[in-house]
Amino acid sequence: MPWRANLTGADVAYMQTWTLDPFVIAAATDVVYFASGSNSPGEILGFDELDVPYGVAIDHVSPSALYLLQRARTEHLFVDSGAYSEVEFHKDGPPTVQKLITHDEWVRRLAMYDKIARALGPRCWLVAPDMIGNKEVTLDRLQRYGHHVRRFARMGANIIAPVQKGVLSMFDFYRFISETLGFEPTPGIPMKKDATTLEAVVEFLAELQPPTVHLLGLGPKRTRKRPTYATVIKAVREVAPNTAILCDSVLVASIVGRGKNKKNPRIMTAVLDELMVELAEDAYHDNAAGFDYTEATEWVDEWMAPGERKQMAADLGLDRADTKALVASPYDWLQADDRYLDPVVDHAFNRRWVAYLIGPGATVYKKAEAILRIFGRDRL
Repeated sequence: MPWRANLTGADVAYMQTWTLDPFVIAAATDVVYFASGSNSPGEILGFDELDVPYGVAIDHVSPSALYLLQRARTEHLFVDSGAYSEVEFHKDGPPTVQKLITHDEWVRRLAMYDKIARALGPRCWLVAPDMIGNKEVTLDRLQRYGHHVRRFARMGANIIAPVQKGVLSMFDFYRFISETLGFEPTPGIPMKKDATTLEAVVEFLAELQPPTVHLLGLGPKRTRKRPTYATVIKAVREVAPNTAILCDSVLVASIVGRGKNKKNPRIMTAVLDELMVELAEDAYHDNAAGFDYTEATEWVDEWMAPGERKQMAADLGLDRADTKALVASPYDWLQADDRYLDPVVDHAFNRRWVAYLIGPGATVYKKAEAILRIFGRDRL
């Protein structure tokens, strides 16, 4: 691939320390790893197409992204509450609340949880409301919003409840959580912000022996900071051999950037740069060479705006019934009677796909395509 040829020695060295593919490494250790923080429509589309576990922070999910999540095909979707951004930790002194999550904001986030839980059921993992580093507020929030959490569980969604350290043992705190909710959720152990020591993790899991545990903020890329991913997984396996292990870390943001001198782009940025060049060269060719709308047929309901649907129906001279069907769902209309095979229909859709690509759709398309190239079709 051209983008690989442009990599410098520093890029290659970075890729080697990055261990190339966290999904492969996680699979090798029999761990479900979520590429969390994949909040944008392009990231969602890319990872969903690969059918690998990924995750979002609900406070950064746009209406378009929520639309896609409700139609996700992945078997494992991790949904974080976004509580991590509420509190800031300091080297000296106690943590401080930077931006309190209000009741109205929790209601908004939980309403989005509801839509995802209804659509995905057991394929989603939802983090229950909490406050990082504050057990009292966490228990208060679980009591206040527990009826929401219990409803999600009845829909089949998996619930992750963060178990924080403190004066009260993690085991006892988890029991309080379970009593508050009325069921035993998957314990979530903070491994990044307000990180739990490995000794505390081992002690807690050895006593509880839960069916599943989620290590929050831990991913295969942690190869230098102690304790490393490999060290933690090995320790958990030894004390809780029958416990299924889940973990997550932000992935896309960690492979974006150009370095200090702006001349050594990281992997994602290098691929995005190349895609922009390809778009400029190909998007204006006949039938948008290499970028025809058939590449995005399955998410046409997302990229074709209602106004465009009506205009296309008029251009095609559709009757009232067909116009209504096309406006309701371009995808369903295309599939009915194999309309996508009609050259006139193909041309009409393709024109709008090209317009989308060179307009607001470029960002969505580039991100999705970059993910497919890096972790899928052109896997490193």
